[in-house]
Amino acid sequence: MSLSLLEGIDLDKAKKYLVERTGSPLEALPGGGGVVNVYFVVKAESDMIVRHNDPDEIVEVDVKGYATPAITDTKLDGAYRRTLVQQISLVFKDYVKEIREAIENTLKQFMNSNNDVTKAIATALLDKNYARLKILDNPYTCAIRPYGAGGKEYVEGLCGECPNCYLFGYAVAEEERGKTVKIQLDGGKEGKKETLSLEIGGYNIQSRVRGDLYPATAPSSMVTEMRTHNAVDDATKTTGQALFNVRVVKAGTIFVGKLAYYDVSLNELLLLLATLVKIPRLGASTSDYGKVRIYVPALLFADQEVGSGYEMAEEIVPQVAATGKRLGLEEAVSFVKSYVDRFKDLGYLYTSNNLTDKLYKLNREWMKEIVKQAWVDTIKLKISYEHFTTG
Repeated sequence: MSLSLLEGIDLDKAKKYLVERTGSPLEALPGGGGVVNVYFVVKAESDMIVRHNDPDEIVEVDVKGYATPAITDTKLDGAYRRTLVQQISLVFKDYVKEIREAIENTLKQFMNSNNDVTKAIATALLDKNYARLKILDNPYTCAIRPYGAGGKEYVEGLCGECPNCYLFGYAVAEEERGKTVKIQLDGGKEGKKETLSLEIGGYNIQSRVRGDLYPATAPSSMVTEMRTHNAVDDATKTTGQALFNVRVVKAGTIFVGKLAYYDVSLNELLLLLATLVKIPRLGASTSDYGKVRIYVPALLFADQEVGSGYEMAEEIVPQVAATGKRLGLEEAVSFVKSYVDRFKDLGYLYTSNNLTDKLYKLNREWMKEIVKQAWVDTIKLKISYEHFTTG
């Protein structure tokens, strides 16, 4: 099922830029795979609010002299991460036994490793007397919970054990440390027992999902307008003074963008792509605004980041402004494919007309295998990181 999603892909060429997880310490270092450049189109299916603070303000960037609305990466990143947590949570709820069995079996395999450090780490993560993974006994409760205290900003709620944490990253608070455990192994040097000291979880993870800016394909003068919100008197059914005005990006507006996935496995790539197209809303006031669909027409597997949404907008916006004709979805997808084609010699270019539809229609049962295999890769990557905290 997983490979059928990437219909027509030359996997041998793509694997050159992907990581095959083995638990090796080298996998914790940058450059183990490559960069998967993901080019996408966002279609607003309702009015959107893309702003920072004031209701009549929107995020705009200058594109060849035209003020143009843009979705910031902080907005996309937050929605992306929350959608991933939701997808993992839904799968875990229905298939908890299978997920836990896959994690335990992976750790048991590493307990038979010829490498004493790897064996000790796997033992610690499985044994209740050491630093057993919480997810093996407790519900999945990973969540983004930002707060401020003492002049510092924190994000709590992240579990530090799941694909979300190892793809989008997490930070250990300065006052927190990993759990120190001492593992005694048989068969050390000269047949003597060897004791290894481990500090489990005492490190930060950098996000491997890198974004930039996602501009609209038309200037603000063509795709924004004001909306007025009124309050209705329950008794008289009349409206009083307007509550506020808000500037929106109109439904139907098309945005373009590019994400870069660094050093991911095939399983992690599929999970990230499936989650990307399932992001339901973007922007502010998403209870009422911001319904979107995201389409992924092209992937470029390479050794570097290539292109950007802003660069695409620089070619599109002046032409749209000159003709007065907004870009449709099919036109935007066609443009993205032709834009990426100019970079094909930098790596392996994969384009698809039906990838988005296949990913969008994945139900919970079909997502199970993707989430499970990505979680196994997460455990392998965690073992890689733990090697660097071993005393």
